[in-house]
Amino acid sequence: MHDSKQRQRRTAAQMFPLIEQYLARADDLTQTAFCKQEQLPDAVFYYWLKRYKNQHDSVADATLPAEPTRSASRFLAVDLPVAGAAVSAVCEIEFPNGVRARFTNAADAISVLERL
Repeated sequence: MHDSKQRQRRTAAQMFPLIEQYLARADDLTQTAFCKQEQLPDAVFYYWLKRYKNQHDSVADATLPAEPTRSASRFLAVDLPVAGAAVSAVCEIEFPNGVRARFTNAADAISVLERL
């Protein structure tokens, strides 16, 4: 028995401009709201967003100069002052999903980093 809804095949030429519209407005529009506005199933949006980012990341990587040495880890070593030392700077960590953690107290930053 066939489903009454027929699958609509979408192409990169159709979807990448939609993804770019979303990315231009991502600061003030959630993915879910954008999908509702465009009458686009969430799963379809996520699929094309991933393809868009993969394609554009690989293009950006190809145009960047190669790093001289790179360890297998994608972590960056951070030297922090000893706990209890006077610190006037703010420590800020930005995660890949856009979440930022800010610390004005070095002890708090060290405590959080030790748990990561």
